[in-house]
Amino acid sequence: MSIHRKIRQFKIIILILILLLLLQTIKIKMVNKVNLKIIDLSSDLSPNENYSNIMCRKSAPISNVTTTLCVHNLDNDKYVSGAIWNNGVWEYEVIGKF
Repeated sequence: MSIHRKIRQFKIIILILILLLLLQTIKIKMVNKVNLKIIDLSSDLSPNENYSNIMCRKSAPISNVTTTLCVHNLDNDKYVSGAIWNNGVWEYEVIGKF
């Protein structure tokens, strides 16, 4: 293999690496534009404070993940807050797909 061919292959490899780096940079910038927040689901998702005037309960487990859900006054919101309070989640079938 000639030295010119090796140099051309080396240039192509360098160009590919530069393009991959640029694509990764663009991807990171796009993620930052949509304010994507990654949540570590292995950490505790419970609030650090207790609120005595707000009704909260543990959610039903979805994919082995639970969190704390707080609801509105059940007299004012019997459908959504009532379902969350009674079942631990609102529309389990929909949430379960996520």
